[in-house]
Amino acid sequence: VVTAVLAHLDEAPNTADRSTLGRLLVTAALTQPSFTIRGGTNEVLRFDVATGALIARYGGGGLVGPTGFTFDAAGDLWVGGVLSGRVYRFDVATGALLEQRTNGLLRGPHDLSLGPDGWIYVTNAFAGAPRVVRFGISARW
Repeated sequence: VVTAVLAHLDEAPNTADRSTLGRLLVTAALTQPSFTIRGGTNEVLRFDVATGALIARYGGGGLVGPTGFTFDAAGDLWVGGVLSGRVYRFDVATGALLEQRTNGLLRGPHDLSLGPDGWIYVTNAFAGAPRVVRFGISARW
C-alpha cells in the first residue's frame, strides 16, 4: 500500500530528522558507524568513526543515483535512487540488495525517513508527483 501524503510543502523535509536512529552521516556521539552517499560510484559507504576505516559498501551495480537514506526497525538500509525512481533496501550486515521498489508516485525519490508510525516517508525531487510519499515496509506495491 502506498499513500500520497502532504501534496504541497513549502520546503521538502531534510535528512536531519534521522538523529533519533543514531545513524546520521556523522553521528552525534561519534560511536556508531557513519554512513555516507557516494553518487559517482552509486554506493553508500559505511565507515568506522573511530578509525576512519571503510567497513562496507552498499550498491554498486544495483543502485542508481543514490541520495537520501534511512534505517528501518530491523536495521535494514533504505536508499532513494533519484535517477532510477526506485527505493532500494539493503541488508546492513551482508550488503546484499534485498529489494527494489517503484511505482507511479515515486518520481526522483530523494530523502527518506522512518516515521514513528513505522512507515517510510520519501520526498520526491521531480515535479508532477506528491512532494512526500509514505509506504509500509512490509506492504507489497
